[in-house]
Amino acid sequence: MRRSSAVSVCFFAISILSLLNLSACSDDGSPGAPGGSAGQGGGSAALPGGGSSSAGDGAAPEGDAGEAGIAGETSCQPRSCADLGACGGQVQDGCGHVLECAPCGATCAKTTAVAYSRAARSAGFSGTDQQYTELYAVTCSSIGDCAVACAARGGSAEMCAASECVMSSPNYCLPATAWSNLEALSSKGEEPSVDGATLVLVALPYHDALVADHFQLALPADARIEGIEVTVRRAADNADAAVDDSVRLIKGSHLSATDLSSPEKWRAGPFSEVTYGGASENWGETWTAADLNQGDFGVSLSARYTQTAGNARAYVDLIAMRVHYRTSQCD
Repeated sequence: MRRSSAVSVCFFAISILSLLNLSACSDDGSPGAPGGSAGQGGGSAALPGGGSSSAGDGAAPEGDAGEAGIAGETSCQPRSCADLGACGGQVQDGCGHVLECAPCGATCAKTTAVAYSRAARSAGFSGTDQQYTELYAVTCSSIGDCAVACAARGGSAEMCAASECVMSSPNYCLPATAWSNLEALSSKGEEPSVDGATLVLVALPYHDALVADHFQLALPADARIEGIEVTVRRAADNADAAVDDSVRLIKGSHLSATDLSSPEKWRAGPFSEVTYGGASENWGETWTAADLNQGDFGVSLSARYTQTAGNARAYVDLIAMRVHYRTSQCD
């Protein structure tokens, strides 16, 4: 009779607790601990990305109070979704917190830190400032004499063809203008006439380009480029004298298809910053991380004179770049 009563009690307990999906009785028919056998490992929970997490032998989870040290200190190092290879849902970071991981197959938008050009040159003249100055002292009887002297000192064919032979006593060469004081681009300055790379602006068809490169962007190999922005710190000595002639990126041995030059005149006085491109502007090109990580990836900028006589000066202090991209690894 007692055994029948015990069985009835157990049957009633099973009926109630089965609604809660809990185990109610031990093997001998007596009430037992809910949730299966304690201390035998609480099972494994699947992690997004194919991993698993197991409590194992009743031990406290990583980062639990069981690891706490003096005054609540802990040696637990939380892990990110990328560390865990997880995606598409929630996962424990190993220190008692829940991470919400990006959907599987999704990419994460990122932007590089501002990078500055570490090298600059004139596109038309590879000689020194001294060699350029020497061209004014060359006597000539025709433009051909000036072009030969220009090429010998480092001028490009296009620049040298724009030389003039000035009829005087004696005749002398007048070379096309080129950017000088290029070392000024290596640091930020305040006085344009001293601290800026300089171009003399004259009313000629030839416009020398300032080439700035070696930005050292160090983009990850899987970066998908979405936009490139360039900021130029510039000035002029006359508010009505200078405008952009061309602003393009350099990809390998050619200029980008898109020219982002602006009709806005260069401001006179202190340097001001002008930004070209942006988060979704690829300058008419398809880019890879390898393209942008090359030392010769850079910017080509030229200015032109807006007047028909006389001259003026354009100055550039710093050229900076930021790249907007996506990657499969999310922080």
